[in-house]
Amino acid sequence: RIRAYYDGAYDGPPTAALLFALSEAVASAEPTELWLAALGLTGARAAWRLDDDAYDDFSEYFAAQLRHVEARRARLGQDAPVAGEGYQAPPGTVTHEREELRFMLHRHWSLFDAMYYSNYVASRLSVWKHDGKRRLQELLAKVGLSLETCRQTYAFLSRDQREGLVKNLREQGPAYDLDEPFTATFHRVSAGGGIVSAHDVASCVDALLEGHFVEDPNRRLVRAARNDPGPTDPNERARREFLAGFWRAYDAVLGDDEGLLKRGIAAAGALQRGVVDQAVSMVEKREVATLKHFRYAYVTAGGTDVFAKPLALRKLALFLV
Repeated sequence: RIRAYYDGAYDGPPTAALLFALSEAVASAEPTELWLAALGLTGARAAWRLDDDAYDDFSEYFAAQLRHVEARRARLGQDAPVAGEGYQAPPGTVTHEREELRFMLHRHWSLFDAMYYSNYVASRLSVWKHDGKRRLQELLAKVGLSLETCRQTYAFLSRDQREGLVKNLREQGPAYDLDEPFTATFHRVSAGGGIVSAHDVASCVDALLEGHFVEDPNRRLVRAARNDPGPTDPNERARREFLAGFWRAYDAVLGDDEGLLKRGIAAAGALQRGVVDQAVSMVEKREVATLKHFRYAYVTAGGTDVFAKPLALRKLALFLV
C-alpha cells in the first residue's frame, strides 16, 4: 500500500547529466564539464533520487565520453591519464574508477567509522543494534583486519591490507547482505596535485550548501576586530547564510581549494554522524509512529538547528526509511 501511495511520484535524470549531454551535443565536452556532471550524478544517488542501475548506466556513459576526450587529446599529442594512476597526470585530469569502496568518506575516517556511518552498511546490518555491531566486527575479522587496525585512519592502511580488504570483502560481503560493496566513480587531480573523489566532494558540497560549516578562524578574528556581530534581522541573517553557503559550495566543486575541501569534509562527517546518532536515538526511543499509509516523527532541536534545514532533514528521513 505504501509503495502504491507513492507510485505517482518519481525523479527524472539529474540536471547535471542533461546539461552535460547538451554541452556534448553542441560542442566537445572537456574533463571539467564531465567532472561536474559526475558530481551531480553522485549527489542524486546519495539522495536516493537515482537507483543503482540508472547510476551505473550514467556512469558508463560518462566513462565513454571520457574515453572520447582522451582519444581526442591523444590525437593532439597530449598524454592520456591511466585509471588508478591519476597522481602522474596534471591538475584537472579526470579518471574513471570502476571499483571504489561504497563507504562514507572512507579516505578521511577510520574503516570502522566509514562502515558504521555509511547508509549502505547501516541499513543492511542494523549497526546501531548490539547484534548488528557484532556482525560488523565479525565481518572485519573475516576480511583479515583487526579491530585496532580498523579504528585507524584508512589512509594509514598498507597497500597489502587494502588489497586484502578488497579481495576478502568481495568474498565475504554477500554473507552479510553486502552484495555490492564497490561502486564506480570518478577521480580528479586537484590544483595541488592531490586526488579527490566525486563521492567525497559531493558530500562536502551538500554540507557547505546548507551552512553546516565551521567558520574560518581568520575570518572570525577579522569580524571581531571590526566589532561586527552580523545582521540582527533573522531573515537577513538567513539570506546571508544561504548566499555564503552557496558560494562556498560553488568554490568546492572542483576540489582545488584544499583548505575549504578539508573543512567541508569535516562538516560532512559531522553531519552524517549527527544524522545517524539522531536516527538511532529516535529508533531506540520508539519516536517513529506508524499510521495506515505513512510514518511520522517529531524531531526535537536538542540545542542545534541542523535538522531545520531541508537537505539534512531529508538525510535523516532516508536513513530512517
